[in-house]
Amino acid sequence: MVEYDLGAGTQRVFVPADKLSGNDIDDDVLAAGIPYGEDWATWVDEAHGEAFAAQLHATGIYTKKDLLARSNEVRAALQRLLVNPLMDELLARAGKG
Repeated sequence: MVEYDLGAGTQRVFVPADKLSGNDIDDDVLAAGIPYGEDWATWVDEAHGEAFAAQLHATGIYTKKDLLARSNEVRAALQRLLVNPLMDELLARAGKG
């Protein structure tokens, strides 16, 4: 299993061991890898799915077992994604009034 970030958030995939060369691996090998963990982007509404998945992966939460064992971190990820931006918007609007 390898973990990588190509700018769209951290991902983990299983790849054949013979495709690994030190710390280098071809992008096409990563793209063909078997995904590890849940597809979190499908667990929440379409507007927030990819961002939610990125937040969880950045926290190291990939599986249902991770989610259940680390529910406080999932809650914090949801807060960073949904609550904090909404509160910032509310405060900004209140300051303009």
